Amino acid sequence: MTETRVLAARANGRAKSAHVILLGVGMVGLEVLTRLRAAGLPVVAIDLAPSELAQLTARENDVEIIRGDITLPETMDRLRIDEARAFISCTNDDKANLNAALLVHDRRAELRTVVRLNNDHLAEQLESRFPNWSVLGLPALASPSFVSAALAPDTLRSWRIAGTIYGVAEIPVEETAMVRDHAGASALYIRRESGDVESWPPPPTPLQPGDRLGAVVDIGRLRELGSIGLDGSVDQGAPSRFRLTTRAIAAWLADADRRLLTALGLAIGLAWLSVFIFVEYKGLNLVAAMYFTVTTMATVGYGDINLLEDAPGLKLFGMALMLTSLFVVSVITAFVTNWVLSDRLSRLFGTTRTTAFDHVIICGLGNVGYRILEELRPVIPGTAAIDMGGSQSLATEALRSGATVITGDARQENAFHRANVHDARSVVIATSDDLLNLEIGLSAREANPRVRIIIRLFDEGFAARVRATFDVDNVLSPAAIAAPAFAAAAMGRSVVDTFTIEGATYVYVRVYVEQGSAWVGATVGDLLRSRDATAIVLEPAIGNPRVRPSPRAPLRVGDIVHLICAPDVLASLELDEEGGLDLESV
Repeated sequence: MTETRVLAARANGRAKSAHVILLGVGMVGLEVLTRLRAAGLPVVAIDLAPSELAQLTARENDVEIIRGDITLPETMDRLRIDEARAFISCTNDDKANLNAALLVHDRRAELRTVVRLNNDHLAEQLESRFPNWSVLGLPALASPSFVSAALAPDTLRSWRIAGTIYGVAEIPVEETAMVRDHAGASALYIRRESGDVESWPPPPTPLQPGDRLGAVVDIGRLRELGSIGLDGSVDQGAPSRFRLTTRAIAAWLADADRRLLTALGLAIGLAWLSVFIFVEYKGLNLVAAMYFTVTTMATVGYGDINLLEDAPGLKLFGMALMLTSLFVVSVITAFVTNWVLSDRLSRLFGTTRTTAFDHVIICGLGNVGYRILEELRPVIPGTAAIDMGGSQSLATEALRSGATVITGDARQENAFHRANVHDARSVVIATSDDLLNLEIGLSAREANPRVRIIIRLFDEGFAARVRATFDVDNVLSPAAIAAPAFAAAAMGRSVVDTFTIEGATYVYVRVYVEQGSAWVGATVGDLLRSRDATAIVLEPAIGNPRVRPSPRAPLRVGDIVHLICAPDVLASLELDEEGGLDLESV
């Protein structure tokens, strides 16, 4: 794996004997273990009951797994905490992770500690209280990849930077221009029409029609790049007002009670029959007949037109019309009242149908699904969720925030029809059950063969087999997505991610400007110094983040520069004794 070579390079020259303690060898733990070992770091794992897969993976990577309870002093002694370089707590239990981290902190407060925790607010508080801690959550780490895949299927990598999702995507070039003409895009490479790839193009590099510019863009641009119509062409925009109105009426008719429709049909049929009879046998004109029919059915009886002098048969018909109308109007009133109450209740417990267009459907409102929903709604307001009711607290919270939540079983095609899957941009399936996710994915494909389908599968091995076998557009493993972040955090907080495109390796790095650093008072341009690197965001200690900061932007204490660079640039920054990267301060 390319990313592990970068991590391994960072480990050179450091204390090889210092090991990483890994608590929990579930899916996330095994992914972290594999990456740490590939980086050349010794690992000591601990788990109460390691699975057969965990034991096999540990043997293949020459890792010792200690069976035991970390809260016991004798087990803690076996971990050799005084000799460790880092401690990672990544079981499936947030409370157990935090408890273990606190126990280790009591033993050795200065030890670099990485904690898996799904509570973002608590994570911020813990990191502010414990400077040596990195608190990471799977939903926060994984959701940018799901959001990007739902918006633009060709997104190569994605992260959350300063509260905004950014992704690496290819921008098609339609007319002659230069790299610098693409505002809002941090260029990484150019894929020429001939197939050649040029890495790190300078701003004056010319672009020709047919080229594709690989760059880091924000979530809004990702949506534009992924705006493909249902027929595979460029999206021509939302449907006309007439089509939307027709669709809304059709949806209402589909959801309406059949008894209500029967009552309405009876009332309309009876009214036209009465109009015909009054025109034919009472001699009224059409407008007068319609007027008399309505006043009779409504039992108003103004008296200006009546049946006092008419034949007995017409009087009997008038009596029958009034009595029948009383019954029909009462039934319609009852159903309308029920509809109003149902509409109010749907706002509390979930709706029955949506008529959104070019929207995203999310199946499953667990921690990951809820996070994806919240991040997609500002970009695609029509985003809807289908939930079977297993995560009531999150579903209720989503409803309170104004989200569209359809209560139903996503394995049933009817649920997708009510979510208007035929006009959807993509379907994200994110329940906590791998087999259920696959079943829902296949149901979604049957409901709409053209919709993009993104499936969450926790087991990376199973995910690889599903990618190769089934007709789904993307299969993402939260464990595989999050593992590099856990591994990087154990070795330092600068490297966030690495990825390879056409043989070229790119490293996403955070540069921390701290007191005493030579970067204080310098500029972003001084940091880059014409290297193979591009600054994505400058996150100042005071003020708002700056996207694609100017080379003249000054650096102050507390600033963080998010940049992507080549591995040799990372090495030169680390070797620069006056550099601003903080790798060993914790």
